[in-house]
Amino acid sequence: MDHESSPDESCTPQHFTAGCPTNEWLPEQLCTYAQAQHQAILDDERDLAVKYWRLGRALHLLRRSFNHGQWEQLLTQLDIEKTKASRARAIARTFEKEDALAGLTVKQAYDKRPRKLRKPAPEPSEPKQETGRLGQFLDHVTRTADLFVDEAGFAEEAEAMSLLPAIEAAMQKLEQIRVLLRQQAHIRPT
Repeated sequence: MDHESSPDESCTPQHFTAGCPTNEWLPEQLCTYAQAQHQAILDDERDLAVKYWRLGRALHLLRRSFNHGQWEQLLTQLDIEKTKASRARAIARTFEKEDALAGLTVKQAYDKRPRKLRKPAPEPSEPKQETGRLGQFLDHVTRTADLFVDEAGFAEEAEAMSLLPAIEAAMQKLEQIRVLLRQQAHIRPT
């Protein structure tokens, strides 16, 4: 004869079995599993922060021996992504010793780096004769974009997804400006 569970027993959270979640799991089981996996990820990231510091320390010492072009070639040879190298070096510069990273994730460690203070907007002045306001705008866009390259490289998935429409719209406007400038400079489309 089959054993039927009492109503009280079926409404209480049930322990899940080890392994991947399945369609049979209850929402409570899935929530518990998701929390446990998230905590495991955070624990692993805390271990990674020290590894980033060690990588950054080595790269910081190495960097002194190479000019810009050679440095990028070295990173390629070592199969180290430029943004990962940049983040690791920033963490190493921020923390004098690896012990200071205790309990921090990579993101938390990176977020503690000193940030360059943005210069206040210059007083409105006469636009440069040779480039005018458009040239000043493009210079500003380039300088400002440089500040956010690392941020984009380490954006969380949800943040990246939410920012993609804005960057696509900005790129379309910049492309329109480029096309018009090429026309005015009598440069044929490529």
